Amino acid sequence: MGTLKFLILEDNKFDAELIKEELLNNRFDFETKVVDTEKDFISSIHNYKPDVILSDYSLPQFTGFEAMEIAKKLVPNIPFIIVTGSLTEDTAVEAMRRGAWDYVIKENLIRLTSAIENSLKLKEEKDKNILVEEKLLKLSSAVTQSPSIIAITDLKGNLEYVNPKFTEVTGYTFGEAKGLNPRVLKFGNQPKEIYSELWKAISEGKEWRGEFYNRKKNGEGFWESAYISPIINDEGEIINYLKVAEDITEEKQFNEKAFKFKKLFENSINEIYLFDADSLRFIEVNNAAISNLGYSLSELKLLTPIDIKPEYDKISFEKIIAPLYNNPNKKLKFQTAHKRKDGSTYFVEINMQFIKYEESRFFAAIVMD
Repeated sequence: MGTLKFLILEDNKFDAELIKEELLNNRFDFETKVVDTEKDFISSIHNYKPDVILSDYSLPQFTGFEAMEIAKKLVPNIPFIIVTGSLTEDTAVEAMRRGAWDYVIKENLIRLTSAIENSLKLKEEKDKNILVEEKLLKLSSAVTQSPSIIAITDLKGNLEYVNPKFTEVTGYTFGEAKGLNPRVLKFGNQPKEIYSELWKAISEGKEWRGEFYNRKKNGEGFWESAYISPIINDEGEIINYLKVAEDITEEKQFNEKAFKFKKLFENSINEIYLFDADSLRFIEVNNAAISNLGYSLSELKLLTPIDIKPEYDKISFEKIIAPLYNNPNKKLKFQTAHKRKDGSTYFVEINMQFIKYEESRFFAAIVMD
């Protein structure tokens, strides 16, 4: 502990010196400031920033109780000790009820040291509690405002807590969900092994990650990617289970559509080309294009549409596609010839469209022999 700063609210200079002497006798490393008016008291709280306030009960301009109310508003975590010679038992009880940390009778100043030490210990505990409360408040806010689904269950798996995101996704309010087992969300024929592996892992104190297909309150299905772990107390005992999950339904649907599109793209009997809107170089081509042209995929990705169209040079081809750049909804249809790797040609009909997706700009062309 460094130098303690005592703010002494006392109108009697002799009593103020006695307090200082008592502090010296007990070898405190300290400094003091003595004030006797409300104005100076408030100013000292702001500017002197005391560690402990020692206040007389009765002062000419205001009372120790009034000073205590000021201190409670401005510095509620600073020990406020009544040091007075005019304190009855009833007044002492009232002082403690109103928020005094302790009181000392001037005729028994020898008790001042223990009053200060006890108050400083109490302050230390209060400061720790404040830090814990602040951390809990931050944690609570983080959980409440989290974009992830958060649920806490007891050891049997029954829900004890769910956050607002859980309610948003599933439709179950906290009151409806509390006490339920998450199996009410189970939807579809998921392998029982998933749940066996899950319970085996978390009951042994391990973490588990996986995906569930669940049912909302309204009967709709949704996918979630879940991380489940045990909550362990200081004695090493598992007391709860925590689930943090993400709703991945849209991602699943997108992947499913992308997979279907990829299959259609790869297996179409028509040639399909995607090429960059600026360089005109091929980005992707399907199997039909590779088969008909006789080039490998890596070879085609070094070429542009002009390289396989003997009828056009760069200028004439750019004139054809120019109207598409400013009109993504416009489709271009024309006939031309394609030149294979071996030099032979074949006639084709082309349907082409300009596509802008986020930062990408490219053309899609479907080609029929």
